[in-house]
Amino acid sequence: MSDRAAPFLRGARDCFGVPALALTAALTGYGMMARGNGLDLAVTVASMVALWGLPAMMTFAEIFGAAGGPMLMGVTILLINIRTLPLVIATLPLVRSGRNLHWSHFIHAQFISPTNWAQIEAKQSELSAPERPAYFLGFSLVMWAGGGLGTVLGYEFGAALPAFIGKSFLFMTPFFVFLMMSTARRRAGQWALALGAVLVPLAIAWDADWGMAAGGLAAGTIGFAFGRKGARP
Repeated sequence: MSDRAAPFLRGARDCFGVPALALTAALTGYGMMARGNGLDLAVTVASMVALWGLPAMMTFAEIFGAAGGPMLMGVTILLINIRTLPLVIATLPLVRSGRNLHWSHFIHAQFISPTNWAQIEAKQSELSAPERPAYFLGFSLVMWAGGGLGTVLGYEFGAALPAFIGKSFLFMTPFFVFLMMSTARRRAGQWALALGAVLVPLAIAWDADWGMAAGGLAAGTIGFAFGRKGARP
């Protein structure tokens, strides 16, 4: 077995189970939502592949259902997906094996989501730098396949389920990331999670438009500082 095949298969194997099931369930909810807003199956699956982020995908379906124009849709999705930039910046150094930018990093960036970021964050100490890109890709491809399966299942068979079940499915991925962060070995993630549970609701009560971003930024920054302080000898 080649040096890349072993970590790739390990990543794929690690995704089978709770990560893939959580994402499949979440995208089942999206499939139900997309059909309810009038999208056909091909556009629904294409939106999953291209956007790869539930907030942007849900916005796409909502604007389409409300007959919003392409300019409104494009600008709104662009602004929503800017939120992933810090996630990409945090994840790529854990994935790439060298300092120079490579074309494969753009493929990795397309796959990045809170789920595989939490996974590579948890597993980085168990993998050497050359193993991480293959591991990340194996994990992400299984996750992507699970998302596609969930989207199709939700679209084709979701009408048989009560609407509240489909909406509850959308929370499966955030719940999985919450569990990953709460059990992470690095204290910074645990501090950020605990502080975010307090600061984000307070910030939203203070400003409904910017509270989530401000509270999340504050919690993450303070958690990172506390984690570094605790890690010093």
